[in-house]
Order: sequence, then structure tokens, then C-alpha cells
Amino acid sequence: MTGSLRLQTLRLLASPFGKGWTHAELATRTGASETEVQAALKSLRQDGWPLDFTGGRVSCAGEPPWLNPEAIELHLQTRRLGRPLVVYHETGSTNDRARQAAQGGAAEGLAIFAETQTSGRGQHGRRWLSPPGTGLWFTVLLRSALPVDDYPQLVQAAALSTAEALDGYMTVPPLIKWPNDLYVGPAKLAGFLLESASDAAWQVLGFGINVHAAPDLPGAQITCVDRHASYPPVRRTRLAADILYRFESWYRGWDARRLEACVRARQWQ
Repeated sequence: MTGSLRLQTLRLLASPFGKGWTHAELATRTGASETEVQAALKSLRQDGWPLDFTGGRVSCAGEPPWLNPEAIELHLQTRRLGRPLVVYHETGSTNDRARQAAQGGAAEGLAIFAETQTSGRGQHGRRWLSPPGTGLWFTVLLRSALPVDDYPQLVQAAALSTAEALDGYMTVPPLIKWPNDLYVGPAKLAGFLLESASDAAWQVLGFGINVHAAPDLPGAQITCVDRHASYPPVRRTRLAADILYRFESWYRGWDARRLEACVRARQWQ
């Protein structure tokens, strides 16, 4: 059984969630045997997908409550970014994981997510709190040919892409605070961190977005997406896919002058 069959099966079960399918129907639509479909359904259920087997049909009630790579892939529209995509329940830092992958020869586009980070960090090594189940903490591996002096533009593109994606969920537009944060009013919503190889062979770009809750830090004003969302709670899997798509659009069609203008229009005051 392949991961592709699992994803094909999920796409059918999610169109729409709650619709019942027989094993024979799923086999016909995926081109697999009924035995292979049954094995895929068993593995999906073991991974937390809420499947219901009633009256000879199987249906899925929705996505698992925690981040799941296939749940993100269901919404993913990118050509390269997020392909492949890995989700850890817990890790030290997604940037560190991506750096290790880059040093091991991983291709551009790898995206590493974590439900929580035990050693998350922001600009200048400051600690970044990433409580489980509350946000999006992920890193994208890039192999950009941009000159090193232009690397800050990658951070700007990440901030702008995230802000544009959030426009579809929030009632107020998040603004970019130089050099690497998103703010709503006086409160911080998201941050971004770029690290790179000494020979410029790769870059790892970290995203940290408070989605469902804001960490309580003395002396700091922090907010989250749900506080400003049109219809909370925001589905993290869909938001993650939207951010990756927006960022890829900027990255593949690189236009530094247009990027600068759009960032300036989003500048936090």
C-alpha cells in the first residue's frame, strides 16, 4: 500500500466529509483492489482519521484534531513547496530539522511542521514559545540563487505571503513590522526566521503563527488569528496550505521591486 493510495482515498472521503462509500466504489475510483483499499482505510483509522463503518459503507467525519501531513496535503495547491511534507508531534526546532535535511542533500521544497517545539527560537536566538495544538510552527527548505545580501527579501516574502493568506480568515489585515514580524495593532501575531549555509547552498525559512491561542509573556502583547477571525476556530491545515501556496507564488515569480512595494503597503506603524 502506498501513501498515494491513502491520499487518493482521503480525497474521496473528504468530498464531502460524511458521505458514505462502499469499498468497491473506492477501489474503482482509486484503481486499487478492495483489499488494498481496506488496508488503506485501516491505516488511516490507526492514524486518527475518524472513520465510520456503517451499513457496508465507510465515511469520514472530518480531519484529526492534531496536525496531520495528509490533512495539509488535501488542501495543498503548490507545485514544489510542501512536497514532501513532514509533521512531528514534538521536536526541538523545525529549523534544526530542516538544516539537517539540507545537509543530507534534501531537495528544495521540503516542509517540516511540528505540533510543538521544545527549542523554538526567533530573531537573535530569542526563545519562541510554540505550545502544542495552538499554532503553525514550520520550516521550508529552499535552495535559492539569490545573492546573500538579498536574503532579507525571503523573510519579507514569507511575512507578506502569510499576511495575504490571513486576509481570507481575519477581519483586520495583519501588518509587517520590520524586519520579521506580523502585528495586529500593538500585538505580535507571527514571526519568521531565516538561517542559511555558510556556502549559500541552502536556506531554511521558519514560520511561527499563533492561530488558536497567544502565549502569555510578561511585558509582551501577543495575539492570535482566532481573536480576529471571521469564523473561528481557523482550520490550521487549510491555513498552512494557503500560506505555502502564497509563498510559492512569490518565490517562483520573483519580482523584488513588486515585493518591496507590496511590503511597504503593509508596513506596520
